[in-house]
Amino acid sequence: MKKKYQGTARVKHAQLQALHKEFELLHMKVGESVNDYFARILIVANKIRIHGEHMGEVVVIERILRSMTPKYDYMVCSIEESNEINDLSIDELHSSLFVHEQRTMDHVMEEQALKEKDTKANFTEVEEEMLLMSYVNVKDDYSNKLWYLDSGCNNHMSGDKKLFSNLDETFRGKEKLGNNSNLGVKGKRRYQD
Repeated sequence: MKKKYQGTARVKHAQLQALHKEFELLHMKVGESVNDYFARILIVANKIRIHGEHMGEVVVIERILRSMTPKYDYMVCSIEESNEINDLSIDELHSSLFVHEQRTMDHVMEEQALKEKDTKANFTEVEEEMLLMSYVNVKDDYSNKLWYLDSGCNNHMSGDKKLFSNLDETFRGKEKLGNNSNLGVKGKRRYQD
């Protein structure tokens, strides 16, 4: 009976050593969600507890904070600075990191949406400067009354030259619009000295 118990104790000790090693080697993978990482780390921590070793929440929390990916560095520092780690629960830590992850994902999605909108926006380019333009496709006789206005409202285009007080009519050029069409330009504002 004594030999059997010692054998079982050695196996248990070896399993605990393997679990401790696995626990210490755990790191959040790049692109892994907070939920998935917490699930992985808690599975190992619970296996250690099942084998009879007490593992407090503080040990698990400290391991999580040490093993997050660099994109969470700001949040980890904030948690360490603002909370007493001994008073923090795993659930509270999980909630804080999850909220941070969601906000980060929201910002990334907003940036992607803006990039997609930027690639579809209509604009015109004039030598070095870029003007944001609006494009209206009108098939009736009102097209010479339309204005194309840039976002800064300091450059204007119109089909009616009478609307300009100082116009250099010798200027000729083409403006490339965001839909890859070209617009002929016959005149440019003359700046007064």
